Amino acid sequence: MRHDGTDLLALCALAAAGHGPVLLPRRVAQAAGAGVALPLSAPRPVHRTELLSPSSPTGVAAALAARLAAGSPV
Repeated sequence: MRHDGTDLLALCALAAAGHGPVLLPRRVAQAAGAGVALPLSAPRPVHRTELLSPSSPTGVAAALAARLAAGSPV
């Protein structure tokens, strides 16, 4: 899930409701009361993009699938 808003409390509430983890700088997480803060050490966080499509995607989905398969950044 991606959250493009500016409401940090809403983002933390989504995470607390089980909609996924939130990656925040420690001071921001502490200020927001973001629940349990765990330090990251290893493995390093990695951005991953996934595409769910029919067996034969067309148009933009096909172009995105080709770029993902080639290892190109999206």
